[in-house]
Amino acid sequence: MTELFTTSDLMTYVLAYIGQASFALRDECGLGLLEYRMFAYLADHVDGIDPSPLARILQASPASITIAANKLADKGLVSRGGNGTSPRHLGITKTGVDISRDADIVLASAHERYFSPLPPHLKATIDIGSIVTNQATPENVRIRDGHFFSAFETLHAFLTVEHFLTSSTYECGLSLSQFRVLFEIDRQGGTSRPGTLSHALLLAPASIAHALRGLEAAGYVIRTRPGADRRVSEISLTPAGRELYARALQGVEGVFTTGIRESTRRERDVYKDAAMIMVSSLQKERGGVNP
Repeated sequence: MTELFTTSDLMTYVLAYIGQASFALRDECGLGLLEYRMFAYLADHVDGIDPSPLARILQASPASITIAANKLADKGLVSRGGNGTSPRHLGITKTGVDISRDADIVLASAHERYFSPLPPHLKATIDIGSIVTNQATPENVRIRDGHFFSAFETLHAFLTVEHFLTSSTYECGLSLSQFRVLFEIDRQGGTSRPGTLSHALLLAPASIAHALRGLEAAGYVIRTRPGADRRVSEISLTPAGRELYARALQGVEGVFTTGIRESTRRERDVYKDAAMIMVSSLQKERGGVNP
């Protein structure tokens, strides 16, 4: 088991914040994360931008940018062309600017709720947004321009880390949920139970079951029933699973070492401590039972 800060706790911390921010934006503003980030860029860059460079800045596929732009244009929130630009050139309408400001407030509120359980000294230390964005975003490109907005920068930073993690999982032939399950089983000593994994990773039991079926089929985990109750099963890593974990760990360590902070062990421990506090708080919100 690794003692580094690149643990399931930190992955859960990053992904849980993305999930909370996504829910708040969709529930209160009707925006997906990509749509909101497009708004944020266009609201701060009045000259607009073509889809291809915007895709690079947002680390999204050109196709996803086109789909989002079409949806927003149909709602009258994004405009195309104008001022002699190409027909595909994207800008934001006045209505879009208003919704972007509303979304900023919603995200700031979600950010405060999410970070509020942290003790003051960790709140002050875990300036994740600016650090990760500056180090993990290609050429230090910032979407927001002319001001620092911690809630947005944190979201952008975490999405960058998720992007790198997803790339690592693809190289290993796993889904992100399978990847996290593999890490959590190792963290628990090589053996765990589905309910324990569900609680630790803040994933629904159905998601855990789906991830385990894929890992079993690939020969990375094996299921045993140690007691008389056939409903209770234990999940253990196979030799192939341990080998895959060791290979995957190298990629994840690289993501968090360069994407979170190149720093001293003490500073890394602060991130890990904050992650553990955050995950514990999220588990308590669910009544201490499996989500």
